[in-house]
Amino acid sequence: MKLELKNEHRWDVAPYEAQRLQKELQSLVSEEDTTEPIRTIAGVELAHSRFSDTLIAAVSVLSFPDLTLIEEVSAEYQTTFPYIAGLLSFRECPAILKALEQLKTLPDLLVIDGPGVAHPHGFGVAS
Repeated sequence: MKLELKNEHRWDVAPYEAQRLQKELQSLVSEEDTTEPIRTIAGVELAHSRFSDTLIAAVSVLSFPDLTLIEEVSAEYQTTFPYIAGLLSFRECPAILKALEQLKTLPDLLVIDGPGVAHPHGFGVAS
C-alpha cells in the first residue's frame, strides 16, 4: 500500500535539521477526535538497540471492536541517523513507514509504542 503522508520530508537529515523539523511539525499535530467510525486498529512496535543501526518494525492490524487479527507485517531497516535522545523518531519512523507500506489493509487508527505530544520536545514518534 502506498502511504500518502501529509507532511512528507527527508529522514536522513543532520541532527540540527531534525530539531528544526521536529519544532515545525509539532505545530501541525491535531488532537481533535474523529467522527469517522473505527473498524480497524493497527498496533506498531519497534525493536532496536543503541549499539546497532538495524531496526525491526512490526505492525498488527486488528478488526474493531472484536479485535480479530487481520494482518501482520514486519520490516527490517538499516538506519543512518545517530542514536540521539529526543530525536529517536528520526531513527524509527523510516522503519515504521517501511512496515506500514507492506500492509494490504489501511487501518483507521494507529497505536504506536512511543511518545507523541508527551515527548520532551512535544513531538515524538506517535505524533
